Amino acid sequence: MSQAPTAGKSRRLAPTLMSCSLVIVLCLGAIAPVSAKDLNVLIRIAYEAFLADQGSWMCSLPRLSLPTEDRVVFADAKNYANWIKQQISIGLSDQEVQYVLMSAATRAHGELLQVVEVLKSNPPDIETAELYRWCTGTMKGIAEKAVVAYTDQPDVIQQMIKKAKE
Repeated sequence: MSQAPTAGKSRRLAPTLMSCSLVIVLCLGAIAPVSAKDLNVLIRIAYEAFLADQGSWMCSLPRLSLPTEDRVVFADAKNYANWIKQQISIGLSDQEVQYVLMSAATRAHGELLQVVEVLKSNPPDIETAELYRWCTGTMKGIAEKAVVAYTDQPDVIQQMIKKAKE
C-alpha cells in the first residue's frame, strides 16, 4: 500500500517533467550549435535573401497594380532566396541549418512586421497607396540588390558561404 501514493505522485509528475523537457528542447533548439563555423555570416546572408523574399511576397498582392518589371524583380528575389537556402544547407548539420534559417527568417519577419504595423495604421485607401510606394521604392531596391548579387556575383556569394562554413 505504501507504493500507491508514490505511484500517484509519479503519474502527476510525468506531465510536469514532460513539459519541462519540452521547454528544454525548445530552448536548446534556439541555441547556436557549437562549431568553428561562422554561422552569423550565414545568418546575415540568409537574412538578406529572406527579407527580399518575404517583402516580395507582400508586394505580390493582387490589389497592387505593379509594373511588370517590378513583378519580375520580386519573382527573381524569391528564386534567389531559394538558391541561398540550398547553398547554406549544403555541408551543415540539420541543427545548424535549422538555426541559421530560423534566425534569419525570424529577423526578416520581425522587420517586415514593423512595416505592416505602420501600413495598417493608415485607412485602407492610404494603406494601399503607402504599400505601393514602399514596394516600388524601398522593397524594389532590396530585391534588386539581392537579384544583382544572385545573377552577377554568384561565385562571390558561394565563396562567402564556403568560408563561413570552414
